[in-house]
Amino acid sequence: MQRIQNLRDAREAAGHSQLGVRFLYGPRESLNVPNGNVILGINPGGEQDLSDRLWTAKTAYYSETWTSSDYQLFVRVFMQSVFTFGGSSNWQLSWDRSVTSNLFPFRSRGVSDLSSAELSSFIKFGRGLWKDIFQEIRPRLIVTFGGPTRDAMLFIANQLCWSTELLRSYPANQRNTSAELFAFSGPVGEGRMLLAPHYAHGHGARGADVLREMALDIAPFAAL
Repeated sequence: MQRIQNLRDAREAAGHSQLGVRFLYGPRESLNVPNGNVILGINPGGEQDLSDRLWTAKTAYYSETWTSSDYQLFVRVFMQSVFTFGGSSNWQLSWDRSVTSNLFPFRSRGVSDLSSAELSSFIKFGRGLWKDIFQEIRPRLIVTFGGPTRDAMLFIANQLCWSTELLRSYPANQRNTSAELFAFSGPVGEGRMLLAPHYAHGHGARGADVLREMALDIAPFAAL
C-alpha cells in the first residue's frame, strides 16, 4: 500500500491533477489473510466520495452504490452466484474474505479520460503491483473485468511462469467480444482465470444462461 501512496504523492508533487486513490474494495484482512480468490476491475472511477480509501469494511460491490451504470449490479449478482454455487451459506462473507480491487488504484472518470502516457504508466504500475501480490497470496481463482485487466493478467501469468490453457469462451454483449476461461498451474496447483469484458456501457456477458455457465465453471475453485 505504501507503493500506491508513493506514486500518488509523486504525481501530486509533479503537478498532475488527482481524483484520489482507491485500492481494496473490501476488508484489509482479505489481503493480509488471503483465501485465494481475486476479483479485479480496471480502475476506480469518479464517485461522490473521492476520499482516499485503501480498504473498506465490507465489499463495496454490495455495500455501496457508486455508479449509475448497471455493471455494479451485474458483477454483484454474478459473484453471488459463484459463491452460492460453490456452497457458501453466506455469500457476502465469502466475498469479504476475497481480494477485490482494480488493476490500478488511481481514479479517473474512465480509462478514456486518461492520456495514453498516463494509461501506459498506470498499467505498468498495476502489472508490477499485482505480480508481487500474487507471489505472496498465491491465488487459485482470478476474475477480471475489462480489456486492459485481461491483458495485464496474461502478462503477469507469463512473468510468473504459470502454465495457462484456454478452456472455453462465452459470448458477450458486443460484437467480436467474449469472456474467456483459462486453466492455470500456479504455486498452489491448478486454478482458474475468468477474463471478461467490462460491464460498463452495455458490454459484458449478460445472458442468463451464459452467466450461469460461467459461475458454475469457476465455482469449484472459489474459496468460501
